[in-house]
Amino acid sequence: AYAAWTALLLMIVSAATLLAMRHASKLILAEEDMRKAAETDPLTELKNRRSLREAIDTHCAGVKVAENSLALLTLDLRDFGRVNDLLGQDAGDALLRLVADRLRGVAADDMLVARVGGDEFSLLIHGDDALSKAFGTARLIVEAFLQAFGLRGHTYLMKVAIGIASLELSPAAGSELWR
Repeated sequence: AYAAWTALLLMIVSAATLLAMRHASKLILAEEDMRKAAETDPLTELKNRRSLREAIDTHCAGVKVAENSLALLTLDLRDFGRVNDLLGQDAGDALLRLVADRLRGVAADDMLVARVGGDEFSLLIHGDDALSKAFGTARLIVEAFLQAFGLRGHTYLMKVAIGIASLELSPAAGSELWR
C-alpha cells in the first residue's frame, strides 16, 4: 500500500512539475513576443522610435563616450502622401515596407535601422569615425533611391531628404543627438 501511494504521489508531483514547466515556457515565449512588439514597428519590422532612443541612451550612458563615436541619419520620404492619396493606404504601407527593405540592404550589419514616424526613418551608426560612415551611408541611400520602387504594376521614384547629426562630448549628448 505504501509503495502504491508513493508511486501515485510521485506521478502527481511529476505531472504538476511538467505542467508548471510548460506554463513557464509559454510565459517566457509570451514575454519575448511582447518585448519584440514593444521594440519593433509592426509594419516594417524595423526597430521603432523607442528602441532607437534606448540605443542612443545606452551608448551615451558610458562613463567615457568618445567624440565622433555615434552618428544619426534621419530620413524623410518626399511626397509620400501622394502615393497614399492616389493609391490608398494599403499601397502606402507596401511602399514603406519596400523602403525598409532597401534601407536594410544599404545599412551595415552594425547599424540600427528604425522607423520613427509615418514616413520617417533613422539609422544609428556607432564606432570609430561614425560621422564619416554616416556620410558614406547617406550617399549609398541616395544612390539606392535613384532606383524606382515597383508597386502595383507601376514604378515610383521616391525622393528622400537626409539629415545627419553626430555625437559631441557633453553630459546631455543623447538628448542633443536626438534633437
